[in-house]
Amino acid sequence: RGVPEDELYVRWLQMSVLLPYCRSHSVLGAPPREPWRFDEPTRSAIVGWLRLRYRLLPYLYTLAHQASASGAPLVRPLWWPATGTGGEEVASGTASDGEERGEGDDAFLLGDALLVAPITVPGATERTLALPPGRWSSLWADDGANLEGGTVVRLSAPADRIPLLVRAGSVIALDDGWTGPAGQCRIDADGDLEAASAPALGLDHAPVRLAFHCWPTEGGEAAGTCSDDAGDGDGPVRHDTLQLRGAVDGATAVFTWQRRGDFPSPGAVRVVLHGFTADGAEADGTAVTVTGSSAECPPFRELVFRGVRPAQGTRR
Repeated sequence: RGVPEDELYVRWLQMSVLLPYCRSHSVLGAPPREPWRFDEPTRSAIVGWLRLRYRLLPYLYTLAHQASASGAPLVRPLWWPATGTGGEEVASGTASDGEERGEGDDAFLLGDALLVAPITVPGATERTLALPPGRWSSLWADDGANLEGGTVVRLSAPADRIPLLVRAGSVIALDDGWTGPAGQCRIDADGDLEAASAPALGLDHAPVRLAFHCWPTEGGEAAGTCSDDAGDGDGPVRHDTLQLRGAVDGATAVFTWQRRGDFPSPGAVRVVLHGFTADGAEADGTAVTVTGSSAECPPFRELVFRGVRPAQGTRR
């Protein structure tokens, strides 16, 4: 009693790295829980999910800023209204009957953009869920299915991964310095990056490689925010407003980055158009490097992607 099998321990960790408060420890009389205490393949699975936790820190930090300003919690029920690309509220909600909801009482939203569907039953490799309104995509690289909200869907959940969905129309700030060279937590644009070992942990939360990941709507729009400061909550702050328009086949997409506040911007940023590639890009009129779905550039006001087209194998 009180000592889970390795499989269930990983399942709990998968959920906890997607919650505001994440700790992995034990109690007197129970086995040690440090990641290096586990045998393979459990150890590698734990490492992959911990790297994802660090990758999510810019998004989590932004949600914490929002919570301090508006009181909106980081973790939200599926009926929580989302904010549209124009700032308006988008109706959400699911059916009240548990069966119609697809056994979704344990699923939750992490901010507006992410939907987490945990696995808590030993041996389970899939689950059903009633999606909130909107259009949803799997975050994972090898599962690019697009899903319509308002329907009950069956989601794949192999032992090393849980369903994690992203809402179309979202721009999410991530730290791509924590992208794993391999493993279960890779997303579809990670192939644009060279494999790298885990960076050294600093004394603050500063992103190693700040990236703005865009999942456009069918109309080619997406929006989001990013907030940052020195980590003490008592000094200069930077609030970013992020907007994408025109990300459709054959068009020119424009990504704008408006910054408010005195906290400095990072020296470079990565912008990713999920589901698309581009022939080239200019940041404030200066050509920047484009690899597959992503552009690498210094801080800018306007980033223009030219020759936008669906990425090979993308279903839209």
